[in-house]
Amino acid sequence: MNTSRHTEVNVLGYRIDHVRAHPLVPAFAGTDSARRNGLDSWREVLCPDSGVVLARFSSRAEAERYIIDRELENARRAVHATAHAGVHAAAA
Repeated sequence: MNTSRHTEVNVLGYRIDHVRAHPLVPAFAGTDSARRNGLDSWREVLCPDSGVVLARFSSRAEAERYIIDRELENARRAVHATAHAGVHAAAA
């Protein structure tokens, strides 16, 4: 299976690529179109630092939600770690 990709959008430094598989499934005898198997097109979220694929989604909206959720979780962890470190420093 060959694939082609193009960058669809950058969100908060993350790249969302639209990936397509070629060919799909060969056309049935007597038909002029290939049968779609649900995996012929998807979005991949790439890490802003390394370019590694972090996740794969069927739609751009799902990929964007993933990025936002990931960044919110990173922010929560940073705030929690800072608050937790401040409590220990005050106790010392």
